[in-house]
Amino acid sequence: MTSSITTKNILETVRPGHDVLKFTTNEANVEYYVTSVQSNGVEQPAYFKMSASSLGQLQTAMLLDRDAGFVKYNVEIYVRDKSSSLPRTAKIDVSVVLSTGSSLKISTPTQNTILVYLET
Repeated sequence: MTSSITTKNILETVRPGHDVLKFTTNEANVEYYVTSVQSNGVEQPAYFKMSASSLGQLQTAMLLDRDAGFVKYNVEIYVRDKSSSLPRTAKIDVSVVLSTGSSLKISTPTQNTILVYLET
């Protein structure tokens, strides 16, 4: 299983269903799952989800608010190739940082699509 880590800043006021990051592979038939969401070392509710289709789009599932005491979320995503007879998987760790409008302008990454490599 390969593992990659990336950080993405988003506005704290985004609504549920907001696209955070898109993941893509060279494989045609993959599934994406959010397996864990943590903040401040504590497991959190399902604040993030993968899009209903198998498009690899990480989205917000709830309204996020810095005032609730959580500024950074560590989201673990599991990727599995459904068409392979051997288990081909990858794990992606994404740090999602909630920003105010002024800080977001300085620190927003320009890359919104991440290529995932699956291993046997």
